[in-house]
Amino acid sequence: MLATALLAFPDLLSPQSPTTPPGRRLVEVVAARDAHGTAYPVTDPRLLAAFARRVPILRRAGSVNDGDPDPSEVARQMAEDLAVAVYQVADLLTDLAAESDSDLAHSHPTQPRLAYLDLAATAHPAAATDDSPPAATAPVEVTHVGTGWVMVRDSRMGGFEPAYAQEYTRVVLWSALSDGSTAYTVARRSDLVEDFPVGPAEQPGTILAALAAREPGWGGGSSIGGAPRHRDRSRSTLRPDEIFTIIEAAVSPTVHAG
Repeated sequence: MLATALLAFPDLLSPQSPTTPPGRRLVEVVAARDAHGTAYPVTDPRLLAAFARRVPILRRAGSVNDGDPDPSEVARQMAEDLAVAVYQVADLLTDLAAESDSDLAHSHPTQPRLAYLDLAATAHPAAATDDSPPAATAPVEVTHVGTGWVMVRDSRMGGFEPAYAQEYTRVVLWSALSDGSTAYTVARRSDLVEDFPVGPAEQPGTILAALAAREPGWGGGSSIGGAPRHRDRSRSTLRPDEIFTIIEAAVSPTVHAG
């Protein structure tokens, strides 16, 4: 979405444009997250939070539980979302440039003094503010301890970075939603982390395959995956204790064979 926006509006990064400094910082943090996921913290988490808050997630592909959506309708809806996102990126950079003072326009601070980012941090409590400790240093709430892995309640919406910072490399992040369902994300810090076969769901013996056998709609790749996403935005109907039992059996099949 960001790349398309910058191609559609090349003036956003033109020489002497007030949107160029925040645009370059935004490219840096979005590219870092895209390349490494949450394995490494980005240099400017508040700027990334602003981007996440402003730009919608493409979530129109439906889910297994909803049946097979019409491909042409999915393509049309995704194109609409992308068009909206392109303009929202342009608006975001314009707002960031307007909020910048003269010294920010020519520097790359680690904590920009931008009013818009402060608003984004309020919406995303995990984004550090001047008066709160960095999210990476805040203690995580471990609710279940498995064989070399943990389940962490994401009550502060901090994502995986706080858990990884505390040397948990195999993590299931979960949070209860207001509709009664639960959001789950299963991840290992990288594919170099062994003994935690995340996915894909189509591969027998993986965690996602075990979860999908119990509840259709789980999916993802070799290092990260998650619960179904339904069209009404609800997620998994499984409880955390059930998730723990399924994953622990997948991680340590010999221990739980009997």
